[in-house]
Formats: sequence, structure tokens, C-alpha cells
Amino acid sequence: PIQLGNPHLKPELIDTYELALSHKASEQLLYSINIYHYQINDYIVLIPTGLGSNQMQNSGKRHGQGFGLETDYSPLDNLRIVANYSYQISKDDTTKQVSGENPNHQLYLRGEWNINKAWLFSPQLNMIGQQKRAAGDTRAPIESYTTIDVSLRHKKLAQPLSVALSVHNSFNANVREASPAPAVVANDFPMAKRSIMAELNYQF
Repeated sequence: PIQLGNPHLKPELIDTYELALSHKASEQLLYSINIYHYQINDYIVLIPTGLGSNQMQNSGKRHGQGFGLETDYSPLDNLRIVANYSYQISKDDTTKQVSGENPNHQLYLRGEWNINKAWLFSPQLNMIGQQKRAAGDTRAPIESYTTIDVSLRHKKLAQPLSVALSVHNSFNANVREASPAPAVVANDFPMAKRSIMAELNYQF
């Protein structure tokens, strides 16, 4: 479909209310929780205008709420674990239905293991929940997916020089992010496959 520009498009307006609590239970454990609610006005969506064309327009209102939990724990002097979980849901004020296009559940887990004074090994887990479609979008939801990243860093190669090797999406998961309806990209936006990165860092 043809995408039409809109010179009258206005920025979205959002009001957000958030309550956060953080507690350092000990030298090894820190945890926090936050709860939030938001209201979006003049929400920008892609709307069919006829004759096979679409246009971004300010249409309707949307509200949502959610919470997040996070912990930072060091069970050993050379081991640190960081984790967070978040949940959110949003609804369209006009249709009274779930807005979709965003996951309700997300989980993040990262470890930092100082093997010795020179080497740091860090695995990372990312879990993204199912992404439902907006009202009127008949495509199937985007299923949940999990990616694992790993990195190995040498911190004292030759001070002030350090080197690192990282593998992102190690198991080559088929990761996709939702495209808006009407479906401009029928199979959504593909994210990066497995990638390997080498880093050389020199501090002046």
C-alpha cells in the first residue's frame, strides 16, 4: 500500500504516574519494585484512507499499567546476578480492547563471574512473552521467544588495553517484533540472527 505523509500530525501526549521502592537488604542484596499507570492522547496509528493508501494519524486514546521487579545479588565475592521481570497491559479507550503489539511479560537475567582478576564471563538470558495483535488485526500473535547472549572479557590484557568476545542470540532464535496494521510488513520486523562481535578497548 501507498504510505501518505501527514503534515497535520501532532506529537503524542502521555501522562505517567509511577511509585517506586528500593531496599538494600544487605551488602550482597538489593531489590526494587515499581508500579505505574499511563494515559496516551493523540495516539499515532496507521489508518487506511482508501484507494490502497495508508496514513499515520492521531487517533484515539490508550491507557495502560504494569509493574517491574528487579534484584541485584552477589552470593560470592566474584559472582553477581542481576534479574528483572516486568508486566504491562494497555487498552484502547475507544474499542475497550487490549491494544496488543507489545509483550505483557518480559524477563531478564544476567550473571557476571570474575573467573580471576583478568577474566570476566557474563551470560545473559532474555525472555519475551507473546505479543498479541491490535483490535481488527487478524494476523496470528507473535509467539514468545528466548535469546541467550554470552561474553568473555579480558580486563588486563595490557593496561590500559582490554579485549572482549561476545555472541548475541547464541541459539539463533527467530526473533520478530510486531509491525502495525494494516500490515505493511506481513511477517513483521525481523530482528538480528546470531552475531559474533570482537571488541578492543584502549583507554587514554
